[in-house]
Amino acid sequence: TDPDTRKMPTAHGMLVGYNAQLAVDAKYKLIAADDVTNEVTDFKQLANVALAAKTNLEVKQAEVVADAGYYNAAEVSRCVEAGLTPLIPKADTSANTARGLYGKSRFRYDAAKDVYVCPAGAQLTHRFNTYELGRELRYYRASGCKSCALKKQCTRNKANRTITREENEHLMEAMAARMKAQPWKFKLRKELAEHPFGTIKRWFGYTHFLLKGLEKVRTEWSLTTLAYNLKRVLNLVSFEKLMQAVGVKVPQSI
Repeated sequence: TDPDTRKMPTAHGMLVGYNAQLAVDAKYKLIAADDVTNEVTDFKQLANVALAAKTNLEVKQAEVVADAGYYNAAEVSRCVEAGLTPLIPKADTSANTARGLYGKSRFRYDAAKDVYVCPAGAQLTHRFNTYELGRELRYYRASGCKSCALKKQCTRNKANRTITREENEHLMEAMAARMKAQPWKFKLRKELAEHPFGTIKRWFGYTHFLLKGLEKVRTEWSLTTLAYNLKRVLNLVSFEKLMQAVGVKVPQSI
């Protein structure tokens, strides 16, 4: 009955609804930004929420931790340009990996020569550029794959192996290096992001939206996150200090 909703994959199967987003402050565990979208995946949700959190917290720099569903070079690029440092693991979605063949992760990029080096030590050189699905891609192709001893482990393509590289993939490689050097930071994600969702669903009993239409649902979600933040603030400071901070004098009880 709500044309703005979409069929969403969840842990409990497919449900018709919305995709609710949160950004949580690591220091006080407060919700720093929220949003609702009817996009089925989180693929394009990172930057908007992260930038809103940056504005609300009034910070110039911050680290942004998210799960693999947010792995998107364009979104990471927007964050980096705004002074944010993303930490997102890469999910290996390579079709070759799924077939038990060498995925892209087995190929090393040599920035100085602008080539990829395959597991056999051969080079895949740049051939051409193209624009696909909103991404600028560079294509790299090997030569002599037919005579390579590792071909059966690398590709089923009768021709030579091809690798694509996004325009800002160097940002993803830098992020991968950060993830490897600081794995404990990503482990904070669950206790930061999942706790508010758990509180809202289990403690508040808020398991579904009551309104219809994307704009109304966004307002409803903002009010819900505000209620969570008020509850959280009261756990951090007293009611009297909270009222004092907003300029309200609390009557003294006799």
